[in-house]
Amino acid sequence: MKLSDIFKPDPKHQKVFEHLARQYFPKYSCEMTWRVLAIVSEQLGVKPEQLRPETLFVRDLNANDLDPVELIMAIEQEFNFKIPRQEAENLLTVSHLIDYVERKNVH
Repeated sequence: MKLSDIFKPDPKHQKVFEHLARQYFPKYSCEMTWRVLAIVSEQLGVKPEQLRPETLFVRDLNANDLDPVELIMAIEQEFNFKIPRQEAENLLTVSHLIDYVERKNVH
């Protein structure tokens, strides 16, 4: 079962996620991008408006040591692929994560 089957952002937030996806990540699939943004927001307990391409998970969103691990697990579950630990360690920003998911979904 995918996280999107369980977690449905309220309509107000979904519109914000979609707007952020179109505004900051126009070259990527809007649906994939807003799903990633929704997962980041839910997992890290942050408002959608805090998510920008350059946003660092640890420094800017105050993620603790376990948060990035749980975030990666949620992304793996949602998009049905594994992220090797070495690659996950390089996913430091929202942009890194969205770019990674896009590349995995294309192949």
